[in-house]
Amino acid sequence: MNGRLNPSLGSGMPVRMTRQAIQCSQCTLGVACPDHRCVFTRVTHPPGHVLFHQGAIPEAAHFLRRGLVLLTEVDSEGRVSRQALRPAGSLLEPQVVRGTAHRFTAAAVSEVDVCSLPVASLSAWLGPAASPARALLELCLQEAARASSEEARTRTSATARVAAFLLTHAGDGEAPLELQHQLVAGLLSLRPETLSRVLTRLRDARVISTGRQLRVLDRAKLSALADEADEAEL
Repeated sequence: MNGRLNPSLGSGMPVRMTRQAIQCSQCTLGVACPDHRCVFTRVTHPPGHVLFHQGAIPEAAHFLRRGLVLLTEVDSEGRVSRQALRPAGSLLEPQVVRGTAHRFTAAAVSEVDVCSLPVASLSAWLGPAASPARALLELCLQEAARASSEEARTRTSATARVAAFLLTHAGDGEAPLELQHQLVAGLLSLRPETLSRVLTRLRDARVISTGRQLRVLDRAKLSALADEADEAEL
Protein backbone atom coordinates (compact mmCIF):
# COMPACT_ATOMS: atom_id res chain seq x y z
CA MET A 1 0.00 0.00 0.00
CA ASN A 2 2.96 2.32 0.49
CA GLY A 3 6.10 3.06 -1.48
CA ARG A 4 7.67 5.79 -3.56
CA LEU A 5 7.14 6.83 -7.13
CA ASN A 6 8.34 9.70 -9.28
CA PRO A 7 5.03 11.25 -10.38
CA SER A 8 6.39 13.05 -13.44
CA LEU A 9 4.03 15.41 -15.20
CA GLY A 10 6.29 15.79 -18.22
CA SER A 11 9.41 17.71 -19.15
CA GLY A 12 9.93 21.46 -19.08
CA MET A 13 9.49 24.13 -16.43
CA PRO A 14 7.61 23.01 -13.31
CA VAL A 15 4.10 24.33 -12.79
CA ARG A 16 3.30 25.59 -9.32
CA MET A 17 -0.18 24.60 -8.22
CA THR A 18 -1.51 25.59 -4.82
CA ARG A 19 -4.47 23.90 -3.15
CA GLN A 20 -6.01 24.89 0.15
CA ALA A 21 -6.45 22.19 2.76
CA ILE A 22 -9.99 21.06 3.48
CA GLN A 23 -10.89 21.99 7.07
CA CYS A 24 -12.52 19.27 9.17
CA SER A 25 -15.43 21.57 10.02
CA GLN A 26 -16.07 22.05 6.29
CA CYS A 27 -15.33 18.51 5.14
CA THR A 28 -18.25 16.49 3.78
CA LEU A 29 -16.99 13.36 5.54
CA GLY A 30 -16.34 15.07 8.87
CA VAL A 31 -19.76 16.71 8.94
CA ALA A 32 -21.40 13.34 8.24
CA CYS A 33 -19.82 11.75 11.32
CA PRO A 34 -21.78 11.68 14.61
CA ASP A 35 -20.95 14.77 16.72
CA HIS A 36 -18.52 15.72 13.92
CA ARG A 37 -16.00 13.24 15.35
CA CYS A 38 -14.46 11.94 12.14
CA VAL A 39 -13.74 8.21 11.91
CA PHE A 40 -11.05 8.78 9.26
CA THR A 41 -7.38 8.96 10.30
CA ARG A 42 -5.24 11.73 8.83
CA VAL A 43 -1.64 11.01 7.75
CA THR A 44 0.88 13.28 5.99
CA HIS A 45 2.88 11.77 3.12
CA PRO A 46 5.86 13.20 1.17
CA PRO A 47 5.92 13.77 -2.62
CA GLY A 48 6.27 10.47 -4.49
CA HIS A 49 4.53 8.39 -1.83
CA VAL A 50 2.30 5.72 -3.36
CA LEU A 51 -1.07 5.42 -1.67
CA PHE A 52 -2.12 2.32 -3.63
CA HIS A 53 -1.12 0.37 -6.73
CA GLN A 54 -3.12 -0.51 -9.82
CA GLY A 55 -4.57 -4.01 -9.52
CA ALA A 56 -4.26 -4.18 -5.73
CA ILE A 57 -7.29 -5.05 -3.60
CA PRO A 58 -8.31 -1.92 -1.62
CA GLU A 59 -7.28 -1.85 2.02
CA ALA A 60 -8.81 1.53 2.83
CA ALA A 61 -10.75 4.50 1.49
CA HIS A 62 -8.63 7.62 0.96
CA PHE A 63 -9.84 11.23 1.13
CA LEU A 64 -7.34 13.86 -0.02
CA ARG A 65 -7.41 16.70 2.52
CA ARG A 66 -4.40 18.66 1.21
CA GLY A 67 -2.11 18.52 -1.82
CA LEU A 68 -2.22 16.88 -5.24
CA VAL A 69 -2.31 13.20 -6.20
CA LEU A 70 -1.52 11.75 -9.63
CA LEU A 71 -3.58 8.77 -10.81
CA THR A 72 -1.82 6.61 -13.41
CA GLU A 73 -3.23 3.68 -15.38
CA VAL A 74 -0.98 1.41 -17.46
CA ASP A 75 -1.95 -1.11 -20.12
CA SER A 76 -1.02 -4.79 -20.32
CA GLU A 77 2.35 -3.88 -21.85
CA GLY A 78 3.23 -1.45 -19.09
CA ARG A 79 2.61 1.71 -21.11
CA VAL A 80 0.85 4.65 -19.49
CA SER A 81 -2.66 4.77 -20.93
CA ARG A 82 -4.21 7.44 -18.73
CA GLN A 83 -3.24 9.99 -16.10
CA ALA A 84 -5.28 12.44 -14.05
CA LEU A 85 -4.69 14.86 -11.18
CA ARG A 86 -6.84 14.90 -8.09
CA PRO A 87 -6.94 18.02 -5.87
CA ALA A 88 -7.79 18.44 -2.19
CA GLY A 89 -11.37 17.39 -1.51
CA SER A 90 -11.20 14.26 -3.69
CA LEU A 91 -12.25 10.78 -2.61
CA LEU A 92 -9.72 8.64 -4.46
CA GLU A 93 -11.36 5.78 -6.39
CA PRO A 94 -14.74 5.73 -4.60
CA GLN A 95 -15.49 2.24 -5.95
CA VAL A 96 -13.31 1.02 -3.07
CA VAL A 97 -16.59 0.41 -1.23
CA ARG A 98 -17.18 -2.53 -3.60
CA GLY A 99 -13.81 -4.10 -2.81
CA THR A 100 -12.84 -4.24 -6.48
CA ALA A 101 -9.19 -3.90 -7.48
CA HIS A 102 -7.73 -0.44 -7.91
CA ARG A 103 -7.84 0.79 -11.49
CA PHE A 104 -5.02 3.30 -10.95
CA THR A 105 -1.79 3.78 -9.05
CA ALA A 106 -2.09 6.86 -6.84
CA ALA A 107 1.06 8.84 -6.03
CA ALA A 108 1.52 12.13 -4.19
CA VAL A 109 2.72 14.95 -6.44
CA SER A 110 3.20 17.30 -3.49
CA GLU A 111 3.19 16.74 0.24
CA VAL A 112 -0.30 15.50 1.00
CA ASP A 113 -2.62 15.03 3.94
CA VAL A 114 -4.74 11.93 3.41
CA CYS A 115 -7.62 10.85 5.62
CA SER A 116 -8.07 7.06 5.46
CA LEU A 117 -10.50 4.49 6.78
CA PRO A 118 -10.05 0.68 6.50
CA VAL A 119 -12.52 -0.99 4.15
CA ALA A 120 -14.16 -3.03 6.94
CA SER A 121 -14.71 0.11 9.03
CA LEU A 122 -15.96 1.97 5.97
CA SER A 123 -18.65 -0.63 5.37
CA ALA A 124 -19.87 -0.34 8.95
CA TRP A 125 -19.80 3.47 8.78
CA LEU A 126 -21.88 3.50 5.58
CA GLY A 127 -24.64 1.51 7.22
CA PRO A 128 -26.85 -1.40 6.10
CA ALA A 129 -26.57 -2.64 2.52
CA ALA A 130 -30.31 -2.11 1.98
CA SER A 131 -30.29 1.53 3.11
CA PRO A 132 -31.32 4.37 0.74
CA ALA A 133 -27.83 5.88 1.01
CA ARG A 134 -26.18 2.61 -0.07
CA ALA A 135 -28.63 2.20 -2.96
CA LEU A 136 -27.96 5.75 -4.18
CA LEU A 137 -24.20 5.25 -3.81
CA GLU A 138 -24.33 2.10 -5.93
CA LEU A 139 -26.29 3.90 -8.65
CA CYS A 140 -23.74 6.74 -8.63
CA LEU A 141 -20.87 4.27 -8.94
CA GLN A 142 -22.59 2.54 -11.86
CA GLU A 143 -23.09 5.86 -13.63
CA ALA A 144 -19.47 6.86 -13.02
CA ALA A 145 -18.30 3.52 -14.46
CA ARG A 146 -20.42 4.07 -17.58
CA ALA A 147 -19.04 7.57 -18.06
CA SER A 148 -15.48 6.31 -17.65
CA SER A 149 -16.06 3.48 -20.12
CA GLU A 150 -17.54 5.88 -22.67
CA GLU A 151 -14.61 8.27 -22.27
CA ALA A 152 -12.06 5.46 -22.61
CA ARG A 153 -13.81 4.20 -25.73
CA THR A 154 -12.90 7.39 -27.63
CA ARG A 155 -9.21 6.44 -27.36
CA THR A 156 -9.60 3.09 -29.17
CA SER A 157 -9.93 2.19 -32.85
CA ALA A 158 -13.16 2.81 -34.72
CA THR A 159 -13.94 -0.92 -34.86
CA ALA A 160 -13.30 -1.36 -31.14
CA ARG A 161 -15.58 1.58 -30.31
CA VAL A 162 -18.41 0.25 -32.44
CA ALA A 163 -17.98 -3.29 -31.09
CA ALA A 164 -18.03 -2.12 -27.46
CA PHE A 165 -21.09 0.03 -28.12
CA LEU A 166 -22.97 -2.83 -29.77
CA LEU A 167 -22.09 -5.22 -26.93
CA THR A 168 -23.65 -2.79 -24.47
CA HIS A 169 -26.66 -1.56 -26.39
CA ALA A 170 -27.46 -3.94 -29.24
CA GLY A 171 -29.49 -7.06 -28.68
CA ASP A 172 -29.88 -10.43 -30.27
CA GLY A 173 -32.98 -12.49 -30.81
CA GLU A 174 -36.00 -10.32 -30.06
CA ALA A 175 -34.14 -7.21 -28.86
CA PRO A 176 -32.81 -5.36 -31.92
CA LEU A 177 -31.17 -1.92 -31.78
CA GLU A 178 -33.01 1.01 -33.33
CA LEU A 179 -30.96 4.24 -33.12
CA GLN A 180 -30.33 6.93 -35.70
CA HIS A 181 -27.06 6.50 -37.56
CA GLN A 182 -26.04 10.11 -36.90
CA LEU A 183 -26.69 9.73 -33.16
CA VAL A 184 -24.53 6.60 -32.84
CA ALA A 185 -21.70 8.25 -34.78
CA GLY A 186 -21.82 11.23 -32.43
CA LEU A 187 -21.84 9.05 -29.33
CA LEU A 188 -18.70 7.27 -30.56
CA SER A 189 -16.94 10.44 -31.79
CA LEU A 190 -16.86 9.01 -35.31
CA ARG A 191 -17.77 10.46 -38.67
CA PRO A 192 -20.99 8.94 -40.06
CA GLU A 193 -19.10 7.55 -43.06
CA THR A 194 -16.60 5.85 -40.74
CA LEU A 195 -19.43 4.26 -38.78
CA SER A 196 -21.02 3.05 -42.01
CA ARG A 197 -17.74 1.51 -43.14
CA VAL A 198 -17.27 -0.36 -39.83
CA LEU A 199 -20.87 -1.62 -39.78
CA THR A 200 -20.49 -2.88 -43.34
CA ARG A 201 -17.32 -4.78 -42.41
CA LEU A 202 -19.05 -6.31 -39.37
CA ARG A 203 -22.05 -7.30 -41.47
CA ASP A 204 -19.89 -8.86 -44.21
CA ALA A 205 -18.06 -10.85 -41.52
CA ARG A 206 -21.47 -12.04 -40.22
CA VAL A 207 -20.83 -10.52 -36.81
CA ILE A 208 -24.03 -8.44 -37.05
CA SER A 209 -27.08 -8.16 -39.26
CA THR A 210 -28.20 -4.74 -40.43
CA GLY A 211 -31.24 -3.15 -42.00
CA ARG A 212 -33.95 -1.17 -40.23
CA GLN A 213 -32.97 -3.03 -37.08
CA LEU A 214 -29.51 -4.19 -36.02
CA ARG A 215 -28.89 -7.55 -34.34
CA VAL A 216 -25.74 -9.13 -32.98
CA LEU A 217 -25.01 -12.54 -34.53
CA ASP A 218 -21.62 -13.33 -32.96
CA ARG A 219 -21.12 -11.83 -29.50
CA ALA A 220 -17.84 -13.70 -28.93
CA LYS A 221 -16.29 -12.18 -32.04
CA LEU A 222 -17.69 -8.77 -31.16
CA SER A 223 -16.20 -9.01 -27.67
CA ALA A 224 -12.78 -9.85 -29.09
CA LEU A 225 -12.96 -6.86 -31.44
CA ALA A 226 -13.91 -4.55 -28.57
CA ASP A 227 -10.67 -5.48 -26.79
CA GLU A 228 -8.43 -4.80 -29.79
CA ALA A 229 -6.15 -1.79 -29.27
CA ASP A 230 -5.55 -1.32 -33.01
CA GLU A 231 -7.80 -1.65 -36.04
CA ALA A 232 -8.48 -5.37 -36.33
CA GLU A 233 -8.85 -7.63 -39.33
CA LEU A 234 -12.28 -9.24 -39.63
